[in-house]
Amino acid sequence: MSTVSSRNPQWFDEGDYTKMVGPKPLPTAPRRIVKEWVDEQRFYYKETSRPMPDYVVEIENNVDKYHD
Repeated sequence: MSTVSSRNPQWFDEGDYTKMVGPKPLPTAPRRIVKEWVDEQRFYYKETSRPMPDYVVEIENNVDKYHD
């Protein structure tokens, strides 16, 4: 008889989950949003982990209003 419970089926474990969705982000790490400019008119928002000055964090907080 298998020792795997129905709540934790054999085909799913923490390792597989990490491979599927990537490692879980640290809950304390703030989301850092930066603008990556494609050219003079177009840009996109990108997450980065590098430290940034406060004024960029201010922009990031405004960006967060439009995300969930």
